[in-house]
Amino acid sequence: NTWLRQYNHVRPHHALGMRPPVPETILEKPQISGLD
Repeated sequence: NTWLRQYNHVRPHHALGMRPPVPETILEKPQISGLD
């Protein structure tokens, strides 16, 4: 739901110092190495 994502992740909130309530987090995938 686009509206819900905008409301919870993008839209700045005055009570939070104009920050989004749930900031986006980028997680890197762990590197899997083969056996040598």
